[in-house]
Amino acid sequence: MTVGWAGGGISNSADQVGPVLANKRAKLYQLFKNNHSGKVLPFPARADYKTVPLEDRVPWNNTLRGKYIKDYINTYGDPKWDWSALDIHHVRPRERGGQNNFANLYPIPRDIHQQIVTPWWVNY
Repeated sequence: MTVGWAGGGISNSADQVGPVLANKRAKLYQLFKNNHSGKVLPFPARADYKTVPLEDRVPWNNTLRGKYIKDYINTYGDPKWDWSALDIHHVRPRERGGQNNFANLYPIPRDIHQQIVTPWWVNY
């Protein structure tokens, strides 16, 4: 299933292709499509990422968030979103060794991020 969001255009499809990934609770990893950039939230590359100790994780703060937003707009154009309503998701989460590089970041509406994506990773 793919879903989009208002402001990025809504997209919903039940088509499944290729292998799927489930967490420990047998919840499938959801596909999210950003209809502005045309990019689909990538699947995790592996299913066995180790937890990185808090002190070894890359930092994330408002300065880095602002840099990502600027880079996104420079790359894809200005979607005219209310960025304060979006979270910047780390495709490979920082607690699993993810970095702050542009390819590892993906804007997601806060409610989707907090209610669907983050709970999936909590049960990874």
